[in-house]
Amino acid sequence: MVMKYDVIIAGASFAGLAVAKQLKGNILLIDKDDVGEGQTSACATPISLIEKCNAQDSIQEIHNVFSVYVGNKLIDLDLEEPFVAFDYRKFCKSMFKDLRVEFKKTIIRSVNCKSVSTDDGDFEADYIVDCRGYKGNSRNSIFGLETEIEYKTQNLQFYLTSSFVKNGYGWAFPCGDRTRFGVAKIGTEGTKDLLEKFLAKFGLVPSKIHGGFIPSQLQIPVRDNIFFVGDSAGQCVPFSLEGIRPAIYFGTICGKLINRMMKKEITYETAVEIYSKHVNAERYLFLILGRVQYYSHKFPKMFYLFSKLFLRKDSFWYRSQYRYLRHFNIENID
Repeated sequence: MVMKYDVIIAGASFAGLAVAKQLKGNILLIDKDDVGEGQTSACATPISLIEKCNAQDSIQEIHNVFSVYVGNKLIDLDLEEPFVAFDYRKFCKSMFKDLRVEFKKTIIRSVNCKSVSTDDGDFEADYIVDCRGYKGNSRNSIFGLETEIEYKTQNLQFYLTSSFVKNGYGWAFPCGDRTRFGVAKIGTEGTKDLLEKFLAKFGLVPSKIHGGFIPSQLQIPVRDNIFFVGDSAGQCVPFSLEGIRPAIYFGTICGKLINRMMKKEITYETAVEIYSKHVNAERYLFLILGRVQYYSHKFPKMFYLFSKLFLRKDSFWYRSQYRYLRHFNIENID
């Protein structure tokens, strides 16, 4: 016998949890891992998002300065809003604890417009949301790897320099008495070697490695009557590689719209139109930062020179981060 639900959400990370938070009814949340397992994110985000998600207990370290290494120069930049490094498991558990859903740990084999096929059988629903992550063409996509090591450093650090990370860029995010080191480049080839060489600059070797593709090309958000949210919809911001805020932002919008459909307040067509409108409103940001990402990899030396020039201008930095942080604010959702 096939079990029937109001909504099935495939994937229980940031996007899936944000969708589920908005729903009431007979809801099934499915993931191959327990909630809070299977981390792929660098887990750094503005402190306001942590507070809005009531996940303050996940905070590991608060940062007020963003350090950028450009060429052989270090530039310290004040952050308009503090960013935090947080514990992925605790964050997800905090979001999950008040949800009114049934959770099932099983491998998903396929998703279609009215059902999800898993190792534990098939499940049907009126609405399906796919939050499983990246499933696209990998050839020209950014791929990132990260490891967390017992090592203390200061500030959120971003490396735009071939002397540290050749043909890509790297980061070091302090999180208490440990630091998350990561690298990203186009394609998978040589990424692990790149991470090892990056760590060697600090006299370190990788511990357990996690990561994956970082999808930053916005896709059509509703296809074949399935709502796509987060990495499955290409909603990770190019260049900044920020995926947490967009996943929770679009997940919140999607969940609210499905809840309104369940209450018969709006039609399916209206929900698709509104969700698509919100996604399309971010296409210009993705276009601009997509070009920055492209040129940073295609012409790294020229990009380093321009970065060094513009990042030293306080007015440019403050104006840029002010505009950037206005995006993906869940308080602005109707």
